[in-house]
Amino acid sequence: MAALDTAFASHAALTFAHIISATAFVLVAPLVIFRAAKSGLWERLLFPLGAVVGVTAYAMSIPAFGGWVERSAVLFFNSVFLFSMARAYGTHEPASLSRKCDGSLERLEFSWVSRRLAR
Repeated sequence: MAALDTAFASHAALTFAHIISATAFVLVAPLVIFRAAKSGLWERLLFPLGAVVGVTAYAMSIPAFGGWVERSAVLFFNSVFLFSMARAYGTHEPASLSRKCDGSLERLEFSWVSRRLAR
């Protein structure tokens, strides 16, 4: 256990950045899902937070402490997370533009945002 603590302490700034950005991501996610504010501030904040979480997760998996199993799990699930996030960003429509009458774009965006958050 001491070896694991030493390994995380060797890249403390990266671990700190990952934990803080992931915590902020988890706190902002319900505000986006339940559309707490119509201004779009939380949605604009969620995308960069998710990118930081994904990039730091890749960087932290380079010296994988759990071997190839940990590395492959991080690479697979992090890739799915970032793909879903990019897809949600691609379906994201700025608040200044009008939505379609049937709400199809809103449903598509919601489905990819929920997939991104489910990862």
